[in-house]
Amino acid sequence: SAPLAVLSLDPSVPRPVRTDEEEPWETEVLDAIRDKFHPGRSGMSIEDIFSRLDRLESAEDVLSLVEFDRIVRTYRPDLPLQKVKRLFALVNASRSGKISLEEFS
Repeated sequence: SAPLAVLSLDPSVPRPVRTDEEEPWETEVLDAIRDKFHPGRSGMSIEDIFSRLDRLESAEDVLSLVEFDRIVRTYRPDLPLQKVKRLFALVNASRSGKISLEEFS
């Protein structure tokens, strides 16, 4: 099935329409992250942003749950781990347990 959300930072990719299954808080948190890392705001390419975020734990060309948790908690430190895991699952459309550049962008 199609993912409920994607974290796309690419300004040419339209933001996904919220589905009935996606909760408003999920959209709010993902939109905040999109806004902060947007290439127009950060002055960096999506690939550069991803590469820098990937180094939070270990540089392996994917974002782990630990790295994703650090990113989310930068903007929402009050968010319970269960909700961070829910966001991670939404973005990790492949269900690989790691967020790829494709899923990120």
